[in-house]
Amino acid sequence: MASSDIIDIAKSLTPVMIGDDIGKILILIGIGLIVLGGFAAFKAINSPPVETTVLKKVLLFSSCAFGFLFLISGSSLSLFQNYFEQKYVKKVVPADIAFDRMKKNARVRWLIRLIPHRETDTSLSIKNLTHLGKPEQKFAFVADYDELRGRTAEEAVRMSGLTFRARDNVSAVIFPIDGRDIIPVNARGLLQAIYAVEKDRPDLGNFNIKDRLNESDFNALGLDREAQDPDTWSWDAYGKYYGSYCAVVQRFRCSDRTKRLSYVGEISEDWHPLGFARKRPFDVGYSCERTSEICGISDWEKAHEKLIGSFGARVFLIENLEIDKTRSRILIDFDNPETQKIPYLYLDENESTSDRKQATGN
Repeated sequence: MASSDIIDIAKSLTPVMIGDDIGKILILIGIGLIVLGGFAAFKAINSPPVETTVLKKVLLFSSCAFGFLFLISGSSLSLFQNYFEQKYVKKVVPADIAFDRMKKNARVRWLIRLIPHRETDTSLSIKNLTHLGKPEQKFAFVADYDELRGRTAEEAVRMSGLTFRARDNVSAVIFPIDGRDIIPVNARGLLQAIYAVEKDRPDLGNFNIKDRLNESDFNALGLDREAQDPDTWSWDAYGKYYGSYCAVVQRFRCSDRTKRLSYVGEISEDWHPLGFARKRPFDVGYSCERTSEICGISDWEKAHEKLIGSFGARVFLIENLEIDKTRSRILIDFDNPETQKIPYLYLDENESTSDRKQATGN
């Protein structure tokens, strides 16, 4: 075997070392030692016996023995690592899967609220936060913790449609639904939130949702129900009403400048009426200037193809909770959000959350 052959073999095996897989590195070392031992054996066979000293024989057999030892150890370690990762380590949720969850209104168990802020703005640091949102708001926007964990805090902020500036810190509140009501913030959900605000604060005026929809579309909102089946927020259930619901929420978002808008929550440029935050950067003015395009969606697959590039994260509205009274909360202060990641916390999935109490329109 020529030395050029050994070099070619080494080049072909180099990709095995890509990444931090120690098992693969051990396998590569083992193969290298076996190849070295094989080369030494080849030279020994083709050399006079007197030239094959005891030392050369020891080195030959040692190379082969240690080569097989490294090979077996590396293979075993790689198998263990693969098993451990499959069982205990979850990868980040791809956008395609999260988009499909939005279509189905898939169940959420743990939520996350992210608040980027300047280091000097101590009122938004995690130790000084009193509520999920501004104290005067009825609702706060949150995202599915499972769909953001594993990403850097900066990336998660941008996926949530929020502005992140260099040297920002990020406060994060992670908590279980724990039987609370949440509203998926698609066009249907936002109309229900507006109705809830008007019911709670009549002094803020009336947007007159009923007068802006025909009777069948208004009744389909289910505003008279105590609680609603989570499936009613799925595209298959409300998709036929999307155009009319979207037109009304766009009018609310783009023309209503009263306190009622801020009391609902931060309905900003990033929000898409299908129920997600567009990740930054995005086209400013897109939300209101292209209402006919946004509200003209009727085919989910075509919408997926067109919007998946800007899809950030599913968003929900929840009561603006007092943080100190939120059970099982996890508070994190990211002081280096460009590199620090939303941690993988193996949280209890058997929280006291009913499948049929994911949200309510009241």
